[in-house]
Amino acid sequence: MYMRCFVALGFIAALNACAVEKGQSHTAKPSDEPPSTTAIVDSVFPVEEALRRFRADIPLAPSNLSGGAQTREELVRNFVRALQQTDTTALGRMLITRAEFAYLYYPTSRASRPPYEEAPDLNYLRSREHSGKGIRRALALFARRPAQYEGYSCSPKTRKEENNILWGPCIVKADTGTGPPVDLSLFGTIIEREGQFKFLSYANQQ
Repeated sequence: MYMRCFVALGFIAALNACAVEKGQSHTAKPSDEPPSTTAIVDSVFPVEEALRRFRADIPLAPSNLSGGAQTREELVRNFVRALQQTDTTALGRMLITRAEFAYLYYPTSRASRPPYEEAPDLNYLRSREHSGKGIRRALALFARRPAQYEGYSCSPKTRKEENNILWGPCIVKADTGTGPPVDLSLFGTIIEREGQFKFLSYANQQ
């Protein structure tokens, strides 16, 4: 909880500052943001207590993901449209919320289990930091060379964590008008849960 305000403000600031950071034009694989390989990241509290504290000021436990899309195709299309329009509100809505992270993702994630056992606040902070950097790169890329969406593809390999299916890495194909369509790494993992899709992270190396 001690970094909660910083996390929220930091990610919002990253979105608002999208126009000032220049991205890289090369194609790279998006990061799945695995936990550190150290066995215990936070030894102050056991995972169960750390999660209880992380949830303490969340007023309502969500029953499912909301604000995303009902298919991966719809989610990716909406994401690209938001980049084209520099719509940071829409981009924020498609990203997993703190409540969804606390109740729907983290409890069954590999980050919560040995050998990682990374505290939820630290895991969430790191994810938001990577998302902020990734979305700035993606927005800067589209600002520099507006592109038309031509489709996307995701690795057929998925990771299932109880009710969650994690998709990635994924590549967006875009026509920049300067030659053949290009493959772009624009976001990190997509999370699917009970027919709803959102972005777990906007981390990328674009």
